[in-house]
Amino acid sequence: MSLKLVRNFFVEGSGRRDLDNNSLTGANWFINAGQRYLDSRQDTPKSQARHVVPVVVGQYVVHVPALRALEGVWIVSADGTAKLTKKSLEWIRTQYRDINETATSTGDTWSGIVDAIGDIAPSTITFGTPAYYAAVVSQLSPIQNESYEQALRYGAEGVMPGDQYAFRSVILWPPPEAALSVEVKGQFFSPTLTEDGDKSFWTEICPMALVAAALMMHEVLMRNAEGVRDQVGIIDALLRGIDSDLASEDSTGELVMEG
Repeated sequence: MSLKLVRNFFVEGSGRRDLDNNSLTGANWFINAGQRYLDSRQDTPKSQARHVVPVVVGQYVVHVPALRALEGVWIVSADGTAKLTKKSLEWIRTQYRDINETATSTGDTWSGIVDAIGDIAPSTITFGTPAYYAAVVSQLSPIQNESYEQALRYGAEGVMPGDQYAFRSVILWPPPEAALSVEVKGQFFSPTLTEDGDKSFWTEICPMALVAAALMMHEVLMRNAEGVRDQVGIIDALLRGIDSDLASEDSTGELVMEG
C-alpha cells in the first residue's frame, strides 16, 4: 500500500478532509509521526539493517542517518572485512589527546589541526587501519550549539556545532591510512514517507497499524486522552502478530547450552 492510500484511510478515519494534502501541516505529518511511534514501539524484520559509508584517508567520524541503536561496526577494504572493537569515548579521547587551539579545521578529516570554534584534534596523528570505534555525541542540544565553553565543545569530539539531530555518529581509531568503507549494523527507523508512491514496512505489511498510529497522533494533538487510549489498544492488538513471528523465528533451530 502506498502513502497515498494510507493517507486516504487516515482522512476517512479522522474525518479531517482538510488534511488531505502533502504539506507538512497535512496528513503526512501525522502518518510519519505514527510511523516513528511504531518504529520505537515494535521491532520488525526490517528494523535491523546495515548502512555502508565510504571513508576517505584520515576521516575519523562517520555519520549514520536514521540509526536507533548501534550494534556493531566493520571496515571493508581490499584486504577483506574486519569487525572493530567497541571502546568508550573516553578511551578514544585519550588517543586524540593533543589539542591545538590556533589552527583551522578541514572538517571531519584530520590534518593535525583544530579550528577556533573548538574542534578537537591531535597535533600529530599516526594513520593506520581502524581497529576501534566509539559512539560519539553529534546530536547537540541548543545550549551546546550556542555555547563557546570548551567543556561543551569537547563533548562533540570533532563534530562541528549545528543542527545535527538527524543522525548518530561513530568515531574511529586510528584514522584510516587508505580509503575504505565502514559498515554499521543496528536498528534503524523507517524512511520518511513524502511522495504519494512511497512505501515502508508499515505501509506494506501493517497498513492498519500505521493508520491507527496516525489517528492516535491526531488524538494527541486534539488532547483527547480517551481517544489516545483507544487507539493504543488497537495498535497493541495489531502488533501482537509481529511479536509472535519474531519469537517463532528466534526459537527456530537447535538450541545448545554452552559451558
